[in-house]
Amino acid sequence: AFWKMPLHTDLIVGDLQITAASRRGRSHAHEGTNRDDDFALMSLGKGHWQIAAVADGAGSSKYSRRASQIVVNHSLLQLPALLAENVDPLLEKVPGDLSKWDTSFHKKFHDAMYNSLAGAAFSSVKRLEKEFLASESKQRDFYTTLLIVVAKRKEDGWIIGSFSVGDGGIGIYSKDRGEVIRMSHADGGTFAGETYFLTKDEMLKQETFNRVKYKFVKDFTAIVAMTDGITDPFFPTDNDLEDISRWNKFWESIESECNLALENKEFDKELLKWMDFYMQGQNDDRTLAILRPTMKG
Repeated sequence: AFWKMPLHTDLIVGDLQITAASRRGRSHAHEGTNRDDDFALMSLGKGHWQIAAVADGAGSSKYSRRASQIVVNHSLLQLPALLAENVDPLLEKVPGDLSKWDTSFHKKFHDAMYNSLAGAAFSSVKRLEKEFLASESKQRDFYTTLLIVVAKRKEDGWIIGSFSVGDGGIGIYSKDRGEVIRMSHADGGTFAGETYFLTKDEMLKQETFNRVKYKFVKDFTAIVAMTDGITDPFFPTDNDLEDISRWNKFWESIESECNLALENKEFDKELLKWMDFYMQGQNDDRTLAILRPTMKG
């Protein structure tokens, strides 16, 4: 049930070139089982929101491959209306530069991002609940993580928001400035290799408020969202996601096998091929979404 293609890529263009690739891990290929990761991409056009969602279904869950597929697609379906209702009215009232925002407006804006991103995630939880009840399964059969990135171009820079539950990572990487901004919540479990999953109980915790982040940046090289099949080889610990030297090595590895020219319409295929790299002990599914500005300034 819920069979899934072992390889999947996509590339769409708006204000950002949004590229993603996902491939079944060697451990799943050896056992003849499905890819548990998934992703979904959306551009609402130039001057509007650019969106990516990435998810990693739990290997121990019977139908996690279906769970990851549901949450990335359902989140994207909910986000346009939620962002239009909660965030866009605030962006129309103030300059994009966060340095000009006062404390009270920051709180309003975080609340608006929370209502949008966490709202889409919670709606996905309810969609999962319908799925496992309809299939006479249990919640643990549909465990998955979820990472969401949204970005909108303003006259003087970019508003970037994120939501995350579970492992993997999100970062805003600026190669020229030698800077990285981590945009994912540290979510290691009680034991090594353990993480949290997108469930109603998890979403109702106070901590959920901290799962939503936002930044204003003038420019950047790429926003990257990735499952642990990518973070484990390149960013073994949570703190490594803030280490610019590790980001530089990660980016150099991609550059070594992919043509990063924005005109390259085969970037998603090249990225998929790069993701077949071998590192001892790293045999999990790998999914990576890269969002890059289509113009400077």
